[in-house]
Amino acid sequence: MSWRVKKLGSIAKFLSGGTPSKQKPEYWGGNIPWVSAKDLLTSRISDSQLHVTEEGLANGTKLVPENTILFVVRGMSLAKEFRISLSKVPVAFNQDLKALQLKEDTDPRFLFYSLYAQREHIRQLAGEASHGTKKLPTEVIEAIEVSIPDDVLIQKKLGEAAAHYDDLIENNRRRIQLLEQSARLLYKEWFVHLRFPGHEHVEVIDGVPQGWEKRPLSYFCSDIRQSVSPQEMPSETPYIGLEHIPRRSITLSDWGFAKDIESKKFLFEESDIIFGKIRAYFHKVGLAFTSGITSADAIVIRPHSREIHSYCLMLASSDEFVALASTTAKEGSKMPRADWKYLLTYEFLEPSKTVIQLFNEQIIPITHQLKALAFQNKGLQQARDLLLPRLMNGEITL
Repeated sequence: MSWRVKKLGSIAKFLSGGTPSKQKPEYWGGNIPWVSAKDLLTSRISDSQLHVTEEGLANGTKLVPENTILFVVRGMSLAKEFRISLSKVPVAFNQDLKALQLKEDTDPRFLFYSLYAQREHIRQLAGEASHGTKKLPTEVIEAIEVSIPDDVLIQKKLGEAAAHYDDLIENNRRRIQLLEQSARLLYKEWFVHLRFPGHEHVEVIDGVPQGWEKRPLSYFCSDIRQSVSPQEMPSETPYIGLEHIPRRSITLSDWGFAKDIESKKFLFEESDIIFGKIRAYFHKVGLAFTSGITSADAIVIRPHSREIHSYCLMLASSDEFVALASTTAKEGSKMPRADWKYLLTYEFLEPSKTVIQLFNEQIIPITHQLKALAFQNKGLQQARDLLLPRLMNGEITL
């Protein structure tokens, strides 16, 4: 098998994206994913937070097909990581990203994993830009060297082998989504719509079922503010920053380590609930499956008892609670912060012990499955990342 070392600029054309005018509502809210750096959090991209219309696509951005490599070339994320993804559907993208249009003798999946294996090296190539951000000039990226088999069929075979790990990870993510959806629906059905088991025989007065009470949030849980310097912790202590907390998902399956952090953080324990208080409408609320440290911009929520834990978790991660935290946030800042002191005084329903017990019987098995899937994905990511450098340079043959 013959391999050649090639510069990226010799095998790919670099495409630039853009942002349609935000002053034109007719450009936004369509069905076309419009990808930015905050969407490139996994190796595959199939959707985005914002979408454009056909009119928006024609006025300021660019559409690329499925199996296009996209990566960040400008922004604060480059200070910590090089974000790169492979599109699974046609997407538009903004000016902080580049897309690669490859020559016919280069398999996109192989090249993606080859670059993914070099992402720390590529991140270190980033230079300073304005306002403390980083940038990767096009000429620097064009000079990146990759080893490529001459035979495209070999490229495809290697790409498929690497993709097997991501196939398993993606399958687990779909299972996580289904489990979380069932938990959210159950919470909403029982505690928002009040259609809990036996509700037909329970009188509801002023929104409170008989046998239930209204209690301030402080009755159910406390916020834990145990500050610590990362240097005082073992180097491999898990660190969960806001960047590690997915939107609208309680499963925390990604984290960094204390050795890479400098400023003081908060300690958390397994089963604590981590709530991102900056821009609460981002809906970053997750369940800790391990002990560690988290950002000072997060609230560590600890339920007062095991019996009430599942209820607290689904309450704090519910659309209703996040909306409340967003609308009552402290003002006067470009990054509004949830007013936890106020939230602690806000009253929520305390269900009867029978209903809580029935709820636990449904939710606890779900959270156990979420934990198992999270650790499976962490293990798959680690195995993939160990294999990739050797697979993508020909050291391992198939």
